[in-house]
Amino acid sequence: MFTIVTGLAASLLLAGPADDRKNQAASERKPAFRTVDTRSFTLQVPSGWNVSDETPWGSREIRPDGADSAEGASMSSMTGPGLGRQSWQRLYETSLYFITRYDRERKMKATPYTIGKSKQGFETCSWDMKDEEDRVLQRHVILKHENGNILALSVKFPKAVSSADRAKLDRSFRHMLDTAVVK
Repeated sequence: MFTIVTGLAASLLLAGPADDRKNQAASERKPAFRTVDTRSFTLQVPSGWNVSDETPWGSREIRPDGADSAEGASMSSMTGPGLGRQSWQRLYETSLYFITRYDRERKMKATPYTIGKSKQGFETCSWDMKDEEDRVLQRHVILKHENGNILALSVKFPKAVSSADRAKLDRSFRHMLDTAVVK
């Protein structure tokens, strides 16, 4: 009997309480995020991702820092003060001009845009850019504040990304979008 009790106690000591194991497993599945607060917007990005300084045209690159992230994965933001008074069609067409001008082979095709609302209550316009095999290469969402300010967010999926890394990157982008506040 003493051997059984000692063995059980040792295994509990090594494994830790069941609640700790559950919490550890949950924290490994759910990535940590940090808040980025600028004069134009606030949002959350995955911990360990670097956010660049703002360019003169209001753009910031958001890239992973570390070897465990998908090669070539990135997200970005771009702000437009007061420019959101344009129609969604005009904003979509302007965005497509800049997105496709770097697609030298003209292989990316845009899906039609959809209008919606973000979790923070901002009007949104969203669409995807797909390759010739109908795989999503980029997701784009523009959020519009009632004062006309806009925040454009995007995520780029590397072509050779695994389905697990794609899903993780998509969840991180959705979290960034869900927490975005346009000022």
